[in-house]
Amino acid sequence: MTLVEQQGVWNGRQRKIKNLMCQIDKKETLSVIADIKDWQAIYENVENLPLAFYLKYKKLLSSYKDAGKSKEEVLYFFSKIAEDYQDGSAFVHEIMDLIEGYCQPDFRVWSK
Repeated sequence: MTLVEQQGVWNGRQRKIKNLMCQIDKKETLSVIADIKDWQAIYENVENLPLAFYLKYKKLLSSYKDAGKSKEEVLYFFSKIAEDYQDGSAFVHEIMDLIEGYCQPDFRVWSK
């Protein structure tokens, strides 16, 4: 496969992921942002987040996985939230670490 063909395949995959994640609607985005704001009101930074934060988002991520969403789709969704809500991006990046598997093994939703 040529480099141009590989780029076309890559672009097609990215469009597919973007279209699929649009199925998680704006209501869900606003819900996540509101929840992160609540956590921010209690915890100034991510260094002291309680276990409850990670358990809550592991449950949410598991529900996305159970609904058939891929790791890439969910990662794209949260990366867009981090872009749109810069004030809470550190908290969103904690969630993205769960998606990527940069966490304790029992918090992983998708295997590496």
